[in-house]
Amino acid sequence: MMHKTKETLGAGGGNILFVTYFFPPCGGSGVLRVVRFVKYLRRFGWTPFVLTVDERDIEKLVYGAITVDRSYMDIAASTHVLRTRLVRPSYVVFSLLKGLVSIPSAVRRLFGGNSSGRSRRVETGRAPAGGKGGAPADASREENRRKTDAKGYYSQGVGPVRKLLFELILIVDQIFEWTPFAVISGIRFVRKCKIDVICSSSPPWGVHIAAFVLKRLCGTKWVMDLRDPFYAIEMESVKTKESPRIVRMFYRFMERIFMRNADVVICNCNEIKEYYRSKYRSSRFEVVTNGFDPDDFPAFKPEACAEDRTEICYIGELYPKIRTPDAFLEALASLLKREPAIAGAISVRILGASAYLESKAFRGLIKKLGIEALVRCRPYVPHREAIDAMIGADVLLLLQPHRSTNYQVPAKLYEYIATGNPMIAIAPKGSATFNLIRRYKLGLVSDTADRTSIERSIRAAVEGTLPVPTMESIAYFSSEAVAGRFAGIIDGLLEKQRYNTSG
Repeated sequence: MMHKTKETLGAGGGNILFVTYFFPPCGGSGVLRVVRFVKYLRRFGWTPFVLTVDERDIEKLVYGAITVDRSYMDIAASTHVLRTRLVRPSYVVFSLLKGLVSIPSAVRRLFGGNSSGRSRRVETGRAPAGGKGGAPADASREENRRKTDAKGYYSQGVGPVRKLLFELILIVDQIFEWTPFAVISGIRFVRKCKIDVICSSSPPWGVHIAAFVLKRLCGTKWVMDLRDPFYAIEMESVKTKESPRIVRMFYRFMERIFMRNADVVICNCNEIKEYYRSKYRSSRFEVVTNGFDPDDFPAFKPEACAEDRTEICYIGELYPKIRTPDAFLEALASLLKREPAIAGAISVRILGASAYLESKAFRGLIKKLGIEALVRCRPYVPHREAIDAMIGADVLLLLQPHRSTNYQVPAKLYEYIATGNPMIAIAPKGSATFNLIRRYKLGLVSDTADRTSIERSIRAAVEGTLPVPTMESIAYFSSEAVAGRFAGIIDGLLEKQRYNTSG
């Protein structure tokens, strides 16, 4: 379709630059929000540009998804993208320091004086992950090892001194690894492309430094987009309580700078908005949820599997302590003890949970519960393949069980909605995920500690009585509708900029 030119825009539309670490061919859920904004904002008169990390440096990224997934390279190819290099000197320095500090303990282990290292290695062993289809291939194991992010590498098995060093190095990385390159290249890019609005999307938070500097130097409007809370919401976050005080002070200082200088802060759920609005009353906060791309979902649903069992499918990552299927699997085992006949009517499939499926904790749990025959596992797959699995599932399982994620909504929830399939969810009562599912009647959601409620949800899945998302909810969370709400917010910023006559 023909897009409106800048001269004919009137009150809406313009050029917008997204500053983001994660953009195709980088994979993972952190990519999808920006990708869909880039795709659909064109329909609302906005021309998107992207400032991101060079493809050659994807594996150096500090946080999260460092897999390569070329599912959305068509969108990247149709967008003006500026890719800049980054450096990680601190990664090398810390590797050397960690190796040197580990020499004494390595010597003790060599002579049998300390077995703690050996037990820690067993914890992340690479034995098959229970159930049929549970043993990943060697290539998948290597992919899982490669996906381990720098944060996990730095922090594994460290004491308080090295933890402080690790936290400080992450701060240095955030400030210096990419920001100088992004700013230097971005200044010319912003002026050449006549950018009206800059939108930085985090995590990681270093993107906001680049956007803040570009706003100051180029005089553009700045939208700070929070896929997750900026640092950690104090009373909820395990990380905040564990971090050294100097680190917490620094992050809160940066949070204040960002919140007070962004023209608008966009949160992906109402709970984050209300929290920050109570802290920064003079700032402007808006909510734009995530969504799903209708083009990812075929107009027809494939025929159901011929198996008599109801398959409950979880798709996505699992993380020790933070996001595990323990509550669900324990409730399932408890239900089976009282109603053994259900074992022949149900199966569980876990797709894309990577290294956690190989851990001693997970394998030990399903063996202890006696449900190995019911649980099938498979590691990471490309996003479009994951979509096919969602569509074909009988029941979808959503896990957000830990209170440290109370202000986060998994991106996969919105894709679950798009399938129209029934959903079981586990999240703390009052959390953003719990409230969203209840508010829009998207499925059955249980508090993490309420095993009776989880059992009722499993029984409803077997009986086929789970509710399904309504057509109104599906339409509300489509990426085009979400992009329209985002466009309305940035239209208002540009309107104020063009027609402000206060001098």
